[in-house]
Amino acid sequence: MKKPLSLVLSLMMILTTLTALPFTAHAYKGQYKYVQDSTLGGNTFYYNLNGTEATITDFEALFAGTTDKNITIPTMISGNTVVQIGEEVFQENDNIESVTIPATVKTINNYAFNLCFGLSSVTFASGSELITIGNAAFGSTAISSITLPSKLQYIADNAFEYCENLTSVTIPNSTKTIFGGAFANCTKLSTVTIGSKVSDIKSGAFAGCPALSSISVNSANETYSSVSGVLYNKDKTTLILYPQGKTNTGFELRDETTTIADYAFEGNTALQQLLINSTSSLVSIGVGAFRSCSSLKSIMDIPDSLKTIGDEAFKGVASNLYVKSNCDHPLVASKIIQNVSTRTWDRVHGTTDSGTITTPSTCTENGIKSYKCVKCGEVISTSPAPLAEHTKITVKENIIPATLNTTGSYDEVEKCSVCGKEFSRTPVTVPKLISIAKAKVTGIKAKTYTGKATSQAVTVKLGTKTLVKGTDYKVTYKNNKNVGTATVTITGINAYGGSIKKTYKINPKGTSLKKVTAGKKAFTAIWTKQAKQTTGYQIQYSTSSKFKNAKTVTVKKNTTIKTTVKKLKAKKKYYVRIRTYKTVGKTKYYSSWSKAKAVKTK
Repeated sequence: MKKPLSLVLSLMMILTTLTALPFTAHAYKGQYKYVQDSTLGGNTFYYNLNGTEATITDFEALFAGTTDKNITIPTMISGNTVVQIGEEVFQENDNIESVTIPATVKTINNYAFNLCFGLSSVTFASGSELITIGNAAFGSTAISSITLPSKLQYIADNAFEYCENLTSVTIPNSTKTIFGGAFANCTKLSTVTIGSKVSDIKSGAFAGCPALSSISVNSANETYSSVSGVLYNKDKTTLILYPQGKTNTGFELRDETTTIADYAFEGNTALQQLLINSTSSLVSIGVGAFRSCSSLKSIMDIPDSLKTIGDEAFKGVASNLYVKSNCDHPLVASKIIQNVSTRTWDRVHGTTDSGTITTPSTCTENGIKSYKCVKCGEVISTSPAPLAEHTKITVKENIIPATLNTTGSYDEVEKCSVCGKEFSRTPVTVPKLISIAKAKVTGIKAKTYTGKATSQAVTVKLGTKTLVKGTDYKVTYKNNKNVGTATVTITGINAYGGSIKKTYKINPKGTSLKKVTAGKKAFTAIWTKQAKQTTGYQIQYSTSSKFKNAKTVTVKKNTTIKTTVKKLKAKKKYYVRIRTYKTVGKTKYYSSWSKAKAVKTK
């Protein structure tokens, strides 16, 4: 039991010893290392070589918190010239307060001093050869001012972003390109001076700089210019950046400016009025151009030359924005007013048309005549339409109809159908009616059942005069659909009176023989069933084709389709035909006979 216990105690002592030993979490980069002279801090620099040119790749302070507060980058390392500060060499070093960079350094690579929150002073040695400052190389540092070297050409993306103490910056005449976000979110940056050789300022280079009030450009610059602190291209046809910190409440767009660039005014909260002259050449407003300009409440006037407005160009401007433009401008409603009910579009209308009647007048009340803008079609004004003329009609009033025995009368009145004003009244006497009771009616014929109501083409003559249907008489029917006796009534109208009644038959629809087959002294007839509006069938046969001395057989069920006739003469030719019948009351109505078929008995 003692050996295991002693083993456990030994292991615990080893672990305690290991815990007490210094632990190095950083693996330094570089092929070589160089220990600086103690007069310069005595710090260690790691580096790589390219021929006789050295790139510092890492840094180790002799005494953390003391020798890394004020760092001097060496000019020479072991006889090699220091030309670059590598990526992330000093990144997140919270102790660094100042750095001196020798003239030999041409490139400060990405993130070299990024997140060095205490770094407030950067000094470039006289005659600096620095050409490039890399991505976020000095991002999130405490630099309040910096003099950039005269040979600097490129300031990369986000190189000085979040340098929240930086108040001003002068871009050297040598610089060619300022990349996107280079000075973004430098919240105290108030002035920027652009050098003569700058030819490319990327979008967002100075985004999120609420104190930036002025950008000035060297007059010798061939790409950019500035007017009253506002950044333009050289010929001022494009407004590139209106500083976020400018305190002017109004801004007048230059007549020659055709383009307001993407995000040009974004975030300026002082601007209240944008004035655009009627002579403006403005063609395009870029994406987000006035986004978050929360005080912008007036734009006068949007010119007809404006053809495009980018997305979110007016997102976040004042809710009571007032916009003035011609009434038919296609972009104002969709891109500026944007269906915000509290915003106002002052539509400047053109001439009006000659007017159209939108509410017709009557003879007692004026209508409305509306005048529309010839550009947009909106009603601009109205005027009363003149009273309409009376609509004259002639009507009969106080009608006393004439009869066969007495005269009638009525008043013929001319009046307005709208307001009822009466213009004239004339009494009229109507002669006694002429009776048609003795008229001669022709054209009535028997009909065959079809399932539809039947009618007659009657002719009515009274004396020598043929009366006209619809003018002198009307025709009505009774029981004129089914098999039976129908009644037609002719009744006099207008100058005629009285009536005449006539009747006609509606006979059942006929059928036909399918075949007739011979039997011994007999034949069998088969026919097509005709069950609608029938009672039964009659089969007639004779030795004569003209059916002389014919005999008839009655089939009393309309569903029967064949019958056999017997007791005939043998080897005799017979002619056979069929018809339907229907019994209505005590009267039988017959269809026409079918075509006959011949059969010779056996």
